[in-house]
Amino acid sequence: MSHRRPTTLLSFAVALAVAAAAGAWLWNDYVAERAMHEEILVARGRAVLVSMTGGLRSHQRLGMWCRRNVEMVLAETAGADDSIIGVGIYDKDGRLLAGGGRMPGRIGLTGDPSWLDGGLLVPIAQKAGFCGQGGNFGRWSGTRDAAVDQMLSQPIWVAAFMSPAAYRESLARARNRAMASGALALAVIVLGLVTVGLIQRQGRLGAELALGREREARLEELTRIGAGLAHETKNPLSVIRGLAQALIGENGSAAERARRIVDESDRMVGHLNAFLQYSRPPEPRLEAVELGALVERTAELFVDEARAKGVALSVNAAEFHARADAGLVRQALVNLLVNTLAACDRGASISIGLAGSGAGGTLAVADTGRGISPQDLPFVTQPYFTRSPGGTGLGLAIVNQIVQMHGWRLEIESEPGRGTTVRVEGIEEQSGQKTRAGSAPRPADPAEKEKVEIS
Repeated sequence: MSHRRPTTLLSFAVALAVAAAAGAWLWNDYVAERAMHEEILVARGRAVLVSMTGGLRSHQRLGMWCRRNVEMVLAETAGADDSIIGVGIYDKDGRLLAGGGRMPGRIGLTGDPSWLDGGLLVPIAQKAGFCGQGGNFGRWSGTRDAAVDQMLSQPIWVAAFMSPAAYRESLARARNRAMASGALALAVIVLGLVTVGLIQRQGRLGAELALGREREARLEELTRIGAGLAHETKNPLSVIRGLAQALIGENGSAAERARRIVDESDRMVGHLNAFLQYSRPPEPRLEAVELGALVERTAELFVDEARAKGVALSVNAAEFHARADAGLVRQALVNLLVNTLAACDRGASISIGLAGSGAGGTLAVADTGRGISPQDLPFVTQPYFTRSPGGTGLGLAIVNQIVQMHGWRLEIESEPGRGTTVRVEGIEEQSGQKTRAGSAPRPADPAEKEKVEIS
């Protein structure tokens, strides 16, 4: 598991580097396209100015009429195209001498296009005016004087004020393309990360599955070895128990020791039988079983033990037909009752119930004994987990195994000091059999009732 974090970090680092490279490439492409559209706007403005200045210079031979036509040409040029906000003539200090359309009154002239409020100003320097020297510019303009007329024969600037509308539309399209490309690149990167993650996860799951299979095979082998050892151990124990039992009839300390040998032999055989039952469970032989009668007959086996311990035992089992292995169900119920009696002190009570509903039958064994701690409750069905001195830890594990063999569910609820309830849920009713689910238990004669209810 230690290699997973570096691999994941490396994948994210590669993805981050790819995303950064893609972002830089898209940004550079956008900047280049923005510069190209700006250059297109500048070229258009210069073309307008070249055309306009060519027309103005062709009027120089008209003398004073040239001056009268300057503002008319500027006005016509400004209205010739929607991309032109205005055109104008500026002196060397950047003051407007004449203009058509909307032009700034004063500008700083450097020879380079510049963005102003509302558009792009494209200037071109001229070595001399358009109408030569002499004449009175102010006579026809009403606002000019002889000094202004003189400036028209000196070096001047012509400028076009270009509308940014087409430029902004082009930039919007470029921006949208860049955003779409970025989203696509991001989607590809995310998809790549997800694909890499899935491939890594598949590899890890494959390795874990192979390891699990290897462990399962090893565990199965150890189980077979343990089952064989347990089986072979039972035979010498039976011989030892027989020899010890033969000595019980004698007097003296040897008889007492023999009884201890018999008790220990019985205890060891019980442990070995539980281990063999769990390690090599038989296949369930399903047949029609009336569970109510089976529950009552099994409970009768514990009547005397419960009475001797001072524990009240009661049974309320409705008639319920199901397909089950009667022997395995009886064994599971015996294990439950053994554990329940072991957890009860004098004055406690045990109730066994069997009822049916639309969701199936439920078998419940509830007691008011010592209960199970919340820390231990998740582990009580695991093999060899026990808090009881001398216990095998296989009782509830075998119960859970049998329940799962039948396709049922085992649920355990417990509270320390208040008792434990074990439920077997999902017992399906056998088709073709009528179940008196939810009805009162069938009547029993007083003698039978005395066998199953003790107070």
